[in-house]
Amino acid sequence: ALLTIAKKPSKPLAKKALEILKEYSAWVSSELVRKPWFLSQIFSLCKEKHLRSEAVDILNEIVRKRGSDSITKLTFIQQANLFEFLASVKNPEQDYAESLAALVDSIVCESIGAYRDLETEGRQIAFLGDKKRGGQIRQAVNVSTQMIMKGIEIVARYMDYPKFEVAAEMTDALNQYV
Repeated sequence: ALLTIAKKPSKPLAKKALEILKEYSAWVSSELVRKPWFLSQIFSLCKEKHLRSEAVDILNEIVRKRGSDSITKLTFIQQANLFEFLASVKNPEQDYAESLAALVDSIVCESIGAYRDLETEGRQIAFLGDKKRGGQIRQAVNVSTQMIMKGIEIVARYMDYPKFEVAAEMTDALNQYV
């Protein structure tokens, strides 16, 4: 219902609906907010100039969602094509750029966290000798490393952005990595 309201022509009502949806996405079941039909609606709102910042903020909440394990978060980031979406945005206005920066920051932070968690789990699995699970962990570690590198590429793209605050916000995650 909130997505339907967000598509209405009333800008204040649409923004309010997305603000409520942002809060809702932080506590509702991960399976619901990660469904393709839900995400396609959010991505379509990213094309609406007056709603795109709020729509990206919802994506950010989904990425940062607590209680999801590392592999689930990495899978979501990949399946939602968030890097492709971020790379497709050209010359965003300041408020939209700030929302995009926060999303990149969250993706990189989650990827770094996943990398660390999976490295620890991988050492434990290696000690126990579970080769099948060890292979899954190695694959997930490689994916998290690739995501960190993609995040760095996107951060580099924004480094020349006229407002340094945006670039500085995006580099917060990188401080954890180095």
